[in-house]
Amino acid sequence: MAKKLLLAFLIILGASLIAFLAWFCFQYFAKQQDSVPAYFSSLTVGEEATFDTDKSAKSAEVFSSSLTENFALLKTKEAPSRSSSSASSPLLPPSLPLEVLAPPPSLMDIDKSDYLPRIAADGTEPYNFYKAPFDHKKYAREAKLAIVVTGLGLAKSTTNIAIEKLPAAVTLSFSPFASGFVSQVISAREKGHETMVDLYLEEETANGDMIFSSPGTILTHLPYDENLARAKATLLNKGAVTGVVALGGSAFKSAPTASLAAVQKFIMDKGLIYLENDPDFPKAAGSVTGGFFLNANATYRGDLNTKDLLSFIKKAADLALDRGKYIIILPLSKATLNALLEGEIDGLFAGVVLTPLTALLPK
Repeated sequence: MAKKLLLAFLIILGASLIAFLAWFCFQYFAKQQDSVPAYFSSLTVGEEATFDTDKSAKSAEVFSSSLTENFALLKTKEAPSRSSSSASSPLLPPSLPLEVLAPPPSLMDIDKSDYLPRIAADGTEPYNFYKAPFDHKKYAREAKLAIVVTGLGLAKSTTNIAIEKLPAAVTLSFSPFASGFVSQVISAREKGHETMVDLYLEEETANGDMIFSSPGTILTHLPYDENLARAKATLLNKGAVTGVVALGGSAFKSAPTASLAAVQKFIMDKGLIYLENDPDFPKAAGSVTGGFFLNANATYRGDLNTKDLLSFIKKAADLALDRGKYIIILPLSKATLNALLEGEIDGLFAGVVLTPLTALLPK
């Protein structure tokens, strides 16, 4: 009898140990995924990713939908009329759909079946034409916070939630590798979001190693014309975007900036915003014919967990109250969505008005 009891005890103990080890392994690997550095998380984290590293950055098809698709979408998506709906919160602008869903010919530099943005003959710049409406008089005395979420289009479910659920004042930036880029931009603009496109720059780790995040990354060692070709490919056939969000780029701090200056000039000469993720990284481009260069005040670079993101956003809101305006960049992830949605419900943005990025451009 004693032997049978001992055997049963050992079996139960063994089963418990196996269950514990399985639980421990699950928690460990889940933590590893959650702790991926956020800087290029949109390329390394997320379900249903559509990024294909085998495609060449020199091919327009890597980044682009066809011009035919743009015109087809423009025909089938009629611009909704504006309503007089009120804001869901005194400090949240009304969630109105944007009238401009796809580029008009006047803002398109067309070459056969492709196009790039351009400044119109009458001087109209794309960033100004595509911007979301904002009542500057109504919110003149309010502290303002612009939130830009990057990496959309790589994970279908999180992208859809961001478009559908985030406040319209949150600016959404899509990866140039997003499948169905133009249709997703149109969906976001229908919900009132300003839209941008991610531009990847070479990143350097603390030990000096270089991170090559994608085939389209702007690299320090590439010839001038190759980096320009990559910048052009990033913008090719991208629909109604107000500008680019430059991600990475620390490698350029210790490298010649002539090539980066040419990339910045190319983008701003198209009448677009160049949003730099580093608050201390200066404008490299010289004289430009249009557009804007902006530095974000802070970019989230920590682990992708809701608690840390909530703390980061709360600090940003406090700094917006202190300084009057503040711009932050967040990578798209489930934790980011949780933090933004929980923060809105819990009053995280109390005292500040969420604004589209263009609302914080210099007058």
